[in-house]
Amino acid sequence: MAAEHMADSGSDALRPVRRQVLDHFWEIAEYQDSRRLEAARGMIGELRKAQEEHAAVGKDAAAYSPEISYAVTRLVRGLASGRKAARQGFSTVLSELLREVPAIPVEDVVTLIRENLAVSREEKGPMFGELFGYLAVVQSGRLADCPPQSLLSVFNLLQTLRKHKPYLQHIGVQAMVQVFQQVNEQTFTQHLWPLVRDELQTGWAACSPETLFLLLTVQESFPGTVDRAFLKKHWRQKEIFHKGNLESLGQVVLASATAHPNVHAVCRLILTRICEDNANFPAFWDRIVDTTLCSASHERKQLAFRFLEHAVPLLRADQISAAMSPSLLKMLINNLVYPDSFHSAAAKQLCHSLAGFVRSCSESDRQLAVLMALLHKPGTIHFDSVTKTQTVASLVGGLNADAVLEYTTWLKKVFLTGTDSDEEIKEGSIESHRRWASNQLVHVVKHPALARTEQRLLDVAKFLFLHAFFKVKKTIAGDPVCGESPTFPLSVESSKLAAQHFNSVLSTLGTMPSFRPDGARNSLPGTRANGDFWVYSLVQFANSLLLDQEHFEPLTQLSAEWQESWEDMLGNVEVMRTSAGKGCRVSESFQLLALNLGVQLFSDAAQVGEILTELQTCYQKATEKKRKKGKGGAEEDEPHWVEVVVEILLSLLSRPSHLLRAVVDTVFRAVCPQLTQRALQLILDVLQPAGNEAAENHVTVEDSDEEKVWEEEDAKDRLTANGDAGSEEESESEEEEEGDDGEVDEEFKAKIKEALGKAAVPQTDDDDDDDDASSTASE
Repeated sequence: MAAEHMADSGSDALRPVRRQVLDHFWEIAEYQDSRRLEAARGMIGELRKAQEEHAAVGKDAAAYSPEISYAVTRLVRGLASGRKAARQGFSTVLSELLREVPAIPVEDVVTLIRENLAVSREEKGPMFGELFGYLAVVQSGRLADCPPQSLLSVFNLLQTLRKHKPYLQHIGVQAMVQVFQQVNEQTFTQHLWPLVRDELQTGWAACSPETLFLLLTVQESFPGTVDRAFLKKHWRQKEIFHKGNLESLGQVVLASATAHPNVHAVCRLILTRICEDNANFPAFWDRIVDTTLCSASHERKQLAFRFLEHAVPLLRADQISAAMSPSLLKMLINNLVYPDSFHSAAAKQLCHSLAGFVRSCSESDRQLAVLMALLHKPGTIHFDSVTKTQTVASLVGGLNADAVLEYTTWLKKVFLTGTDSDEEIKEGSIESHRRWASNQLVHVVKHPALARTEQRLLDVAKFLFLHAFFKVKKTIAGDPVCGESPTFPLSVESSKLAAQHFNSVLSTLGTMPSFRPDGARNSLPGTRANGDFWVYSLVQFANSLLLDQEHFEPLTQLSAEWQESWEDMLGNVEVMRTSAGKGCRVSESFQLLALNLGVQLFSDAAQVGEILTELQTCYQKATEKKRKKGKGGAEEDEPHWVEVVVEILLSLLSRPSHLLRAVVDTVFRAVCPQLTQRALQLILDVLQPAGNEAAENHVTVEDSDEEKVWEEEDAKDRLTANGDAGSEEESESEEEEEGDDGEVDEEFKAKIKEALGKAAVPQTDDDDDDDDASSTASE
């Protein structure tokens, strides 16, 4: 009677249906998942509302509304449609509607499916529609509450359909398994087991992927039915994954490749079970994946990639190392190197999946197992360069704090030994390994996504400094930086590269936000949690190396003049630290500049020593000017201290060092409030020199070596005052020649202010400003 009610209500003319429901029928067939699901939710909401209104009418009304009847009939008939994604959308709505409206009898829906879709078992559309209809009934969860006759009817129809055509096997058996999961053991044993028993007793001789899938599911859901005795009698061994069954298992896995490009459900279940079997996993992986799949047809080789993709999240660290076997890695690299290869897309998908696993995994040993498998043979430390991907970079970016620390320790070992393994070292590979390891050490410091700890950052900077400028004569046991010495002496090129990378790390540390838990807003960039500059800690480390002549020796002979400059710098810095501790921002800036110049003594002592002397003189004037003014003021022809500092900063900008430019940026922001008109003019003269003679003296900024390496990452940290001034020179040269030498054009001042960015602090023309600023500095 209810089925007749549904059939009669198929006409829109006889049963008025609200427009919102009709419109959704078109939208639930859309290809785009989000649109289809949104339409499905909208339709179900409208139909639920219609049913509630219908139920409020009274006892004489039918069990469900005419609109529900119309919708169910149209949904069932639409399952045969091949339009867009109609089959997926219609079956989804039908399943959810059965779940949301219990008043709809399951038997009526099954009858509608048989009457409308089972008319022809030779047409592909109706057959798929019929199968999707029964699958919707199963997924609604209502089948377990139906009478046994309805349960048997649906199960028998699924059995018949999946055996009718090979392409219906996979989805049909999945629907049957979902039925198993909804019934209790008594119902299964009494009604369903007789229907599948013969198939599950055939053993390996006639075993298909679908048969094994049914067997494993029944064993998992009803272990009392498929027990060890049953397996021994019909499947040769008491355990399916026994070593004696591996050959037969391999044949089933090979046969499952017919589901390509999808992975057969039995493969996922096999992986889940075998990954829990520590004893049999190595033999299974070697026999099935390495030996069988990696040497089979294209479809089966791709299945090997998918096996690894699904297995990695289920494995321990040692199992991951075994699963990422040499044969699999060679196949992976070959397909990444050649983008036109058959498995190139699958190889890229596997790399993407591995990166996703590392990001989501919280266990450092499993993260490192994936990373190290790609970096060790048959992989390579140059994996990203060889494959032209960002696989290793993505993996490193997903490491947690513990994994980063272990990875950093390994990189130091590679740098010291010149190799990434215990195999025989090739002479030409030592320099290559050291270049790569040094570059990676910089990368783990600069990477914004990696967890940063003070100790790790400081250790990396110390390590690079040590091997850039010193020779380890004797190691210090237990020291994380000085505990090991290079296995082979460092070449001049390796030391220069370490120095270059040290400057890059120091530049990053110098621009890093303060680590101080409180008062960070008032701290200059590049400050540690204890308030010290990073560079101060490194200068102290450098001084300890100089004093410990038993263990360390400078790579270059240090003159007496050099040592005097170094000791003067240390003494001056301690004086500046005393003033900085009282809150003097200018003293902090002088300290920062002096420390960084002190570090540069190791690479350019000739020029830096003179600058340090000038800087100390400027500092003394900056802090003593208030007392001098009280005695009559300074001589009129003597330059203001800030003008000398500006000249020093401009000269440092001309050097090919990103580190110094970053320091100049920080220092300039601090001394900017003290700028005099003459100091500002010095900057303007450099930004836009007047006349040919000035143009010849124009400061030219060259890219440093470390800046070329990290140019893209560090571009945002460059001093904005070096921005567009050069491109404006030609367009404004004529106006400048015609302008008044005694005045600065207001438009040009605005452009300079824009170029200086945040460093541009408004200044007044009052002469008293210098005195106020000096007073602040002296305080």
